[in-house]
Amino acid sequence: MCDSAQHKIQYDSIDIAKLLCSILVIGIHTQPFAWNLWLDRGFGLLCKIAVPFFFTASGFFLFSGNVDAAKVIKYVKRIFLLYAIWSLIYVCIDIAKGEFELIEFLINFFVFGYRHFWYLHASIFAVLMYWLIRCLNRNTYVCYGIAVLLMLINISLFTYAPLFHLSMTIPDRLTANNVMYAFPYFMLGHYLAKHKSLHSNYKAMLGIVVGFCFLAVEGYFGIVVLKTKTTIVWLSVILIIYCLFRFLICNPGNYQHRELLFYVRKCSTFIYCIHPLVIRCLYWVKNGIILFVIAFFMSLLLSIAMIRLSQWKPCKWIEYTM
Repeated sequence: MCDSAQHKIQYDSIDIAKLLCSILVIGIHTQPFAWNLWLDRGFGLLCKIAVPFFFTASGFFLFSGNVDAAKVIKYVKRIFLLYAIWSLIYVCIDIAKGEFELIEFLINFFVFGYRHFWYLHASIFAVLMYWLIRCLNRNTYVCYGIAVLLMLINISLFTYAPLFHLSMTIPDRLTANNVMYAFPYFMLGHYLAKHKSLHSNYKAMLGIVVGFCFLAVEGYFGIVVLKTKTTIVWLSVILIIYCLFRFLICNPGNYQHRELLFYVRKCSTFIYCIHPLVIRCLYWVKNGIILFVIAFFMSLLLSIAMIRLSQWKPCKWIEYTM
């Protein structure tokens, strides 16, 4: 994944936010507040920003500065290697458990995205889609227009499908969990990278609060009124992510503890990749909150250990897993 180390301005605040979002992803998969409806719904609203934030951050860092074919190729190679290595790790585990099916794996790996690594798969295709559009048409606004169109299609087919009387059943992975989901947020990251003018902290924070209020209303309308079956794509999340990034751009951080921030930057990716395996190992933990806490700390400790180990020359290859 692209990170702020590549740029003159060290956006430490974005790196810290990415780590927090990786914690939220663990929360999505452990449901720590499932025992209480209101806490579960409230935490669920917060978790909605996690993956969109990752996509937007990737787009923001990738498009900060000039983007040419060499940079796109380097990015795609880096993400594909990360995707391939982690997929291989999980495939080995599936083979050991006798749960591996070759054809299903190949279809998921190349078409839909394998396991939770669909995020990496979608990131690759979002960047390639951007570059293809730019090669065919030099106007960036065409990319923005396509991003808006894809978001509206996603919203119509999923969250607001009952409103438009769309009764057909479409698997989430066909749109909600792929490039149609990733590309709009990548382009939001592109826009933020090209328009870094500072805005009022007050306006940014107000926008975040208003965005979450809209998300609560939108969530109620979608789930309770429309009884939508898919709750992945929400319009209000766009406002939240935009205002959150405006706030983080205004407050980049530039903290003095560079070694600690190096670990923060590396840990977010490793935690995202390793946490399902950790959760699988903790199958005996039945309490959601305890599972969430243990899974986070185990994933964090494993991340730190792997980062330290990667600094040893024979284990340099570990760097490609984060």
